[in-house]
Amino acid sequence: MSLRSCLGIRGLVLAGLALPAGAMVGASHAEAQSLSDCGNIYVEAEGRCQVNAPEINCDVACQPIKVQAACAGEAYLECDGECSANFEASCSASCEATCTGKCEVDPGEFDCQAYCQVDCSADCSASCASSGDKTRCEASCRGSCTGDCDANCKVRPPTVDCQADCKASCTGSCHAEANAKCQIDCQSDFWVECEARLSGGCKADCMTEKGALFCEGNYVETKDNIDMCIAALRSKLDVEVEVYAEGECVDNTCAGEVGGSSSCSALPVQRAGAGGLGLSSLIAGLCIAVARRRRSR
Repeated sequence: MSLRSCLGIRGLVLAGLALPAGAMVGASHAEAQSLSDCGNIYVEAEGRCQVNAPEINCDVACQPIKVQAACAGEAYLECDGECSANFEASCSASCEATCTGKCEVDPGEFDCQAYCQVDCSADCSASCASSGDKTRCEASCRGSCTGDCDANCKVRPPTVDCQADCKASCTGSCHAEANAKCQIDCQSDFWVECEARLSGGCKADCMTEKGALFCEGNYVETKDNIDMCIAALRSKLDVEVEVYAEGECVDNTCAGEVGGSSSCSALPVQRAGAGGLGLSSLIAGLCIAVARRRRSR
């Protein structure tokens, strides 16, 4: 069995896997502060992501339309300096009134980033209705929402405070909405070059033992920060991220196994604490060991 077939596309970590001490220590709040580790990609709250490695799927998984969300996140940073319009106070006031009402129902469950993105992106379809390329336009719009929401929500007080959370959330949402047209126009200059470059980068990541990260089918540009990105997705958007330990993959369906056992169960991917191994590295090491053992038989 090849090393690349050791990682699969759906994302389960096998039950009963013995882990070294410290390998599954949860990510600290400080480690998961920013979605910039994920290239500011737009991901729906409580969505699903997976590490995908088998090369048989890389050409399909990495086609240009699958990297548009990553390009939008990257282009947002390039255009942010040019797009600095102030938002109307009425936008923030209206948003905060609605937000506070929802937050106070269950303050402990309120998510600044998630609320901000939903409020901000609600108008993206309408804003792009007359665009010549609606998919790129909407990707730019949503990418701006992610960037502005992340920038404002990560500096809010660490305590549960609906007023502070909603102020941060609405500031990010209103700023993104005020600059949506500027961001969409500015980002249009980046698409062709970025799609070609990231498609190549996606395939390169996908064909390594570490694998490429995809959220709802979209490539996530992690720039070797895959563990930090996973921690941020879990912390900020409660996103489920899945990985396969050894398995055979055929037509996007994988069967995981360790030493002949086919018993599998979901296990969340987390970054190791100081001195521990990241789970993605641990799985890669397991795959290498199993592959070597099989070759020696």
